[in-house]
Amino acid sequence: MTFSIFMGILVLLLISIFWVAFQPRKPRPQKKIKQKTKKLPPAKPDPNVRRKRFKEQVATELLKRNPDIVAAVIKQWLREK
Repeated sequence: MTFSIFMGILVLLLISIFWVAFQPRKPRPQKKIKQKTKKLPPAKPDPNVRRKRFKEQVATELLKRNPDIVAAVIKQWLREK
């Protein structure tokens, strides 16, 4: 009787040791690595963009004021090309 109790306790002890040793653990999330990026210097505004906007504004104002003159200028420009 004592031998069977001793063997039962020994088996339970061995099972608990193996269970702790080989217990499936939750995978730890990997640390997110921050990628170092170079900071670009601020871009200088292109002066051509300002000129184009100004020309567009002037053209729209001329077209609003007198569309006949603008149409004649465009026709002449197309004939030259």
